[in-house]
Amino acid sequence: MRIPGPDPVIWLDRHLRILAINERAENLLGRRSRDLLGKSLNRILPEREFKEVSARLDRWFGAGGSGCRTGTLRLKRTAGPGRPASLNGDFFLYADPGQVVILLALKAPSLRPEPRRDHEWPAVAMQWIGDGVMAVDAGGRIGLMNRVAEELTGYSESEARGRGLMQVVHLEDERGRRQRRSVVEEVLQGGQVVGEARLCRLVSRTGVRRKVSVKGAAIVQRDGSREGAVLVMQDVTERERLEEEVLKGIKLESVGLLAGGLAHDFNNILTAAIAHVTLARMGMGEGEGGYKRLQEAERVLNRARGLTQQLLTFAGGGEPVKKAASVGELLVECASFALSGSRVRYELELGEGLWGVRIDEGQMGQVLHNLVINAKQAMPGGGRIRIGAENVRFKGGTVVHGVGLKGGRYVVIWVKDAGVGIRETELCRIFDPYYTTKRGGSGLGLSMAYSIVRRHGGYIGVESQEGVGTSFYIYLPASGRVSPRRRGEGESMPGQGRILVMDDEEMVRGAAGELLERFGYEVELAREGREAVEKYRRGREAGRPYDAVIMDLTVAGGMGGREAAGELLRLEPKARVIASSGYSNDPIMSEYRRYGFSAVIPKPYSFNELHRILKEVLKSQ
Repeated sequence: MRIPGPDPVIWLDRHLRILAINERAENLLGRRSRDLLGKSLNRILPEREFKEVSARLDRWFGAGGSGCRTGTLRLKRTAGPGRPASLNGDFFLYADPGQVVILLALKAPSLRPEPRRDHEWPAVAMQWIGDGVMAVDAGGRIGLMNRVAEELTGYSESEARGRGLMQVVHLEDERGRRQRRSVVEEVLQGGQVVGEARLCRLVSRTGVRRKVSVKGAAIVQRDGSREGAVLVMQDVTERERLEEEVLKGIKLESVGLLAGGLAHDFNNILTAAIAHVTLARMGMGEGEGGYKRLQEAERVLNRARGLTQQLLTFAGGGEPVKKAASVGELLVECASFALSGSRVRYELELGEGLWGVRIDEGQMGQVLHNLVINAKQAMPGGGRIRIGAENVRFKGGTVVHGVGLKGGRYVVIWVKDAGVGIRETELCRIFDPYYTTKRGGSGLGLSMAYSIVRRHGGYIGVESQEGVGTSFYIYLPASGRVSPRRRGEGESMPGQGRILVMDDEEMVRGAAGELLERFGYEVELAREGREAVEKYRRGREAGRPYDAVIMDLTVAGGMGGREAAGELLRLEPKARVIASSGYSNDPIMSEYRRYGFSAVIPKPYSFNELHRILKEVLKSQ
């Protein structure tokens, strides 16, 4: 590679290999670039001087050397008509972590040198440096600056040349106070190099503020005299932003682990609480005074599931545990809960004969809850939100609301407000993690909603106009069946069969066992996997096999459900095993058949859900 420019210049790497050379240097050396590129500098430098320079560089870099160095080298040359007998090279070295620039500017001392500006040839080196570099004379006046420095300060080199450094480089501390003394002034007044990078805010000519790392180094001649200094400014704005995002991610991961553990424990408590309230209600007649209160308590406890789902979503989401669900009832439940006590009301718009969908109700409920909350916050003075759903069919490749859809049947859900709207410039970023326009917002709600919808094989889109309102649309693949009936059904349908329940939480297994017995099942309990396997084996040998086994996946200090299910299936390949867990992001919960399970039931569950799943599993017998 050749370097453009009027001076004879050679560009070297850290190990003194020749990387580039210009035509004037070729002519002066009497060598062609093809013979020198990639070769060591000892091709044109006497061996003794080459070893001396290499040793100096090794010592300097080994001590963490950075900043600028200058000096003179005596070079070999190829003799020729009109060529001087001796040839020297001024070298300019700039080093900083991640980049090293070494240039040789050749000159023939026996010839009368052409007059040139001070620092003329180092300007070539400065243009190769990725940081902002400025050279000043001993009086602190700017002589050179590279393109990066021009971009950072807003001044061109011609505008800045001859000005005092502080007139061009406006630095502030972390509190926004103007710095009265520059790094270069410290260097010129006695320091060789300010090696420790200082973080400041650089205010450009146009008022743009950037976070920069600043270093300074003196330009020192061999006789020790200072002829100026170099200021190096590295823009670290983006790096600091990325570091903050990484730190935020680490914090979120730590909090997520805590949230997952809390959700697991809370789900166990909720499961037991729901079971005992259900047992108490079932022991009363519908006309008794406390019956309706217990019904309401059940409803409130079921709502509390949304809180654990938020924790689990925050802990990392996981694959959805899908089951057939009614979109209409889920919309009503989420909207009623989210708008309770506010001045915002909702209008429900449901299409005829709405198809069913297979969804994780907890996760999808969290998506709808977030959208309704956002709509409510967009209308602080009150108003009406339109929520609804209808059946739609699309051909492959159809683009709706900026989203390309696969061909097929979908249920489209919408949440529309008449609020402040979203600026067009922000619309493309609203699903980005941590992006928010709300004071105090985390920027996680919509990014989690996007992630959850995509994990359901669906799509989410948005339309908005400032001052008019915002509309969100969710497209979920239709399941091809009528939406199923939901909670409250099945209590009058008795069960039949021998069931083994394994759970390490006594309150959970006790409550589940009592509920199942209440509805006609014969129940045995086990605390951990080995005990469950042994009971299953003994029952099989006694001719009283279990019709189904419900197993908790996570057991403290014992065999969990995954290992125990493997043992059972080795005993009885047709065993019907149901996985249960308070960690819905466990991969077994979404791909249970791969692990040999017949069904799953996430905690917390109601009796109706448990009874329904048991009947489905036993029916498959």
